Amino acid sequence: TGGIPGTTEKRTLWWKERHNEDHLFGAVVGKTRRTKVDVFDEDFLKKGWTEDTLEYGVIQSYVESDTPKSGTTWIANQTWGIEVVDGERRYTRHVKFTGPHGEDIECRLVYDYLGPL
Repeated sequence: TGGIPGTTEKRTLWWKERHNEDHLFGAVVGKTRRTKVDVFDEDFLKKGWTEDTLEYGVIQSYVESDTPKSGTTWIANQTWGIEVVDGERRYTRHVKFTGPHGEDIECRLVYDYLGPL
């Protein structure tokens, strides 16, 4: 974590807005669901997934700043699922971030599985 404390993310997959005060990102509004990739316009959010992820759907997390409370405006639209990375099935997140000055950032997070906790 680089010394930054983690954030607890309690999510439900019913696509209803939830307000949260995040210690890193400030006041945010988010919603989460399982959905098929054909609902997305951006190729980055819908490409690269395994056949079973495409069949059952990705998890979409859509979070934006709560501008009246935070004083800034940004959007993070993410898809989560399984990809094959270097020949291994890996949990990944595709993050499409639009910043307060119109920045357009795309990144892929690849997670390691370390076994049961």
